[in-house]
Amino acid sequence: GSSLAALKAYPVWATLLRQVLECTDRLEPRGLSMVAYACAKLGYDDERLREALAAAGVQRSASFGAMDIAKICWSFAKFEHVEQARDFWAAMAEQVPNKIHDGKVNDASMIAWSFATAEVGSESMFREIARAILAMVDELPPQSLSNILWAYAMMRFKPDPALVASVCHRAKAVVADFVEFDVSNMTWAMAVLDCVDYELFARIADHTVKKRLWLRFAAGGASQMAWAFASARFAHVPLFDALADYICRHVAVFDTQHVAMLTWTFSVLHMKVPTAYKAIATFAKGGKLWGFRPDEFCCIFWAFARAGWQDEQLFWDMSQVASLRLDELTGDGAANLLSGIAALRLERSVDTSGFDRELDTILDFILQALLTGKLCLADADATHLAIRSFCELGRLEDAEALLRQAAGAGPSVAIRCLAPPLLTASRCGDAGYVARLWAALAAAARQGGSGELGAACGSCAVIALLGSGDAAAAAGALQHLRGAGLANAAVERLASRLDASAANGAGMGGRANPVEEGLANGLPLSGLQAGSAYGAELRMLRAAEVAASSGGGLEAILHALEAEASGPAEGSGVAAGPSSGAAALVALAGLAALAAPCHAQLLDQVVANRRPSVVLEFGRGIGYTVLRIAARLLQQNPDADFRVVTLQEDPFRTAIAQNIVELAGLTGRVFPMVGSPSDALAAAQGPFEGHSVDLLLLHAGGGTALLRDFKRAEVAGLVRPNCIVVADQVLFPGAPRLLWHLHASPRYRLEICSVPAPDGGEGWAAVAEVGDDDGSAGAAAMQGGDPFPELSLLAAESDRLWQHWPGPCPPKLADALVARMRWVLGRRGLAPGAASARK
Repeated sequence: GSSLAALKAYPVWATLLRQVLECTDRLEPRGLSMVAYACAKLGYDDERLREALAAAGVQRSASFGAMDIAKICWSFAKFEHVEQARDFWAAMAEQVPNKIHDGKVNDASMIAWSFATAEVGSESMFREIARAILAMVDELPPQSLSNILWAYAMMRFKPDPALVASVCHRAKAVVADFVEFDVSNMTWAMAVLDCVDYELFARIADHTVKKRLWLRFAAGGASQMAWAFASARFAHVPLFDALADYICRHVAVFDTQHVAMLTWTFSVLHMKVPTAYKAIATFAKGGKLWGFRPDEFCCIFWAFARAGWQDEQLFWDMSQVASLRLDELTGDGAANLLSGIAALRLERSVDTSGFDRELDTILDFILQALLTGKLCLADADATHLAIRSFCELGRLEDAEALLRQAAGAGPSVAIRCLAPPLLTASRCGDAGYVARLWAALAAAARQGGSGELGAACGSCAVIALLGSGDAAAAAGALQHLRGAGLANAAVERLASRLDASAANGAGMGGRANPVEEGLANGLPLSGLQAGSAYGAELRMLRAAEVAASSGGGLEAILHALEAEASGPAEGSGVAAGPSSGAAALVALAGLAALAAPCHAQLLDQVVANRRPSVVLEFGRGIGYTVLRIAARLLQQNPDADFRVVTLQEDPFRTAIAQNIVELAGLTGRVFPMVGSPSDALAAAQGPFEGHSVDLLLLHAGGGTALLRDFKRAEVAGLVRPNCIVVADQVLFPGAPRLLWHLHASPRYRLEICSVPAPDGGEGWAAVAEVGDDDGSAGAAAMQGGDPFPELSLLAAESDRLWQHWPGPCPPKLADALVARMRWVLGRRGLAPGAASARK
């Protein structure tokens, strides 16, 4: 700016510009590009000159070389000359594939950046740029490395894996030369493209902290990098400590979007850094919330409520602003507000009595806006968040209204969203409501082409009514299921358990039967292909039905399930190999490793030694594990008194598990429940009748979420002295934080056992015994961040892999994680055969 002002002070400047304009049509491509580049560097933008350069560029485009294209496109992109120069960009884009291979490193980088900034260019053009960059990747400086991935991210094109691998390899070699723009652009691009290299992320974070690059961040760069790490679920403690310091220094001059983004990242990663939250809270109060966009202050509300922040004035301010700006809400903002209000009222971190009226106004407005279509939720996550929030707030009918509306959006959305209403109704003891929801799901499954799955759901409705002691309603439900053609072997077995008076429907008192209501008002699950989506699980159910119909008991059913899992895939006519049996194994055990003899023997040994009477499983699949435990307990003592609860978020799999449990004669002892561990722990304690857990099985997913769920069980008092904790697949996809928690706390005596992995290699299972220590010493010692830097890296990588489990994982990624887990944890005494003695 100062250089340009100085030039304009000289008369010769105007003369020079006039002469440039007069000769533009005679300039060669190199002259055109240099004029454009010089103007951009000076910050000089003249409409007449720009139009003349664009026209000449179109006319001479065939003569442009790679450097010429790079410099002139860079200048046009810097000045945002896109819409008014479409012909120019099209002409340059046509030349790029032919000229890019003749250019130098900086040319390719500038071309990629320019076209991505202008949001112009085809995917095939970018692939050609990538090929050119691959040929010279060993020469690329940090800016060029970050630019190419940033360009792909901006265009939302999926880069070739070879390009990503080569760029990341080169970046690791030159990371010490990265500046603040490089670290933020590189990490942001990799997160957007879902191609995070966690080792590179760790090196970039370490470099950013060591060289104090964060001090030079612009607000956009800081929020961009924070978002990338949050998106990758990488809680790099030193980096976020530095970002907290950055927030405290500069929050007063941030744009509101950056304040909201940084707050969101700290909350997502559970980075409870009080100084950062306090600085943001101070900034947001005093009328400043009116300057935030609706989505931004909704995000801040959610983040502070989720963090349990105790600042009544801040929440009062946010509630007032939200209640007066309801017409500005978007679907995302509404979902965040709902979740924040639910957390605020459940956690009771602040007294809301002074603004309860505003909170109720917000809730009522959002509900009506969603039901009338004024607001639309963006995706399955937002829909689940909204329905779960209304359930947590005790507004079950409102949650069901949203559920029925969501059902039309597709089965994947509705099936996931069924768990909170079913769980809430169960927790409230409303068996009629539970039965009606199961019947509605039965009708949806039948409409989706699977009467088998519908019958399985229908039997769950009957079991709910029987469990509440309402035999008359259960008998009436049976009649309605038979009339609807939804009677299966479990339904007929239930009928045999009802006495004659109940079988005739006596005692109904004229009440409408909940199953009749549910069947008449089935969920409109458009597009549900129930039979194909749950084919493996239904094959297991058929195998159990055949075993039961032949007079077989629990052991016969277990053998039938195992035979079906290892037998031929349906209709294939050939023996099942590793791939064809995978779905069945997952359905059988929740994790294929549980079907392996060595792993099964480990579990049998634990049951034989401890004889647990109360078992809790964070599960998936159809409950094979808990059935096996029940069988071993009954082998030891046919009159054994035990209670087993297995938690499963998918209602259809829960229904199949419940049917198999009924066929095995274990209803009333084994309780498959719908709900994730984070939501269902309170309801799971009902069948335990005040007793603590003797055996806790963890295999519902891994990583950081599994540790949080385990800690919830600790807080709930379920994990008491002499309890045995068994967790599988702790090596891969992995649960490094859980392993370290069990290893470092003096409360646990941990042993890691080598077991077969699903791919035939070695896996790890963790077996921990709970001691008398209450864990407070260990908890205090573990405050203040990760005990060693590699833990956050392993946890982030493990979390990422669990998100895609049990889908395929590239072998190189799997091998790299397993090698790092063995090396890092082994150095700290975590390996098969190394027991950590309780102190």
